[in-house]
Amino acid sequence: MKRRRGFTLIEVIITLAVLGAVGMLVYTLFGQGFSLYAEEANSAEKQTEMRLVLSEITNKARVTDEASISYSSGQLTVDDYVYALNGNRVIRNSTELATDITIFDVSIVDGLLEIRIVNTEGDEITTSLFLSN
Repeated sequence: MKRRRGFTLIEVIITLAVLGAVGMLVYTLFGQGFSLYAEEANSAEKQTEMRLVLSEITNKARVTDEASISYSSGQLTVDDYVYALNGNRVIRNSTELATDITIFDVSIVDGLLEIRIVNTEGDEITTSLFLSN
C-alpha cells in the first residue's frame, strides 16, 4: 500500500476557490454594512444640524420681546439676529448653521411663531412657540 503525504493540486485549488468565495461574501457584507453606516451617520448629522437651528431660534425668541421678532422677505429677525435660507443653507447673519436645506418656512400669527425646516433627504422638523409680549 502506498501512503499519501500532503495534498494534491486539485485539493489545493478547490480549497482556495472555496476560501476565495467565502472571503468575497464576507467582504461584500462588511462593505454594505459600512456604506449603510456612513449614510445613516450623514443623515443623523443633517438632522442634528436642523435641530440645532430650531433650538437656537427658539431659545433666542423666548428671551426676546415679540416686537423684536419679525419675518419678511424670507428672513426671520430675532432681535439682532437674522436667519434666512441662502441657496441650500440656513444662515444667521452670514454664518452657516445648516446645509442641504430645501425649505425654511416661518409664520407668525397671533403671537405664535411656527418654523418648519426640510432637508434634501426629505427629513422635516417643526416647532411652535408662543411669543411673550
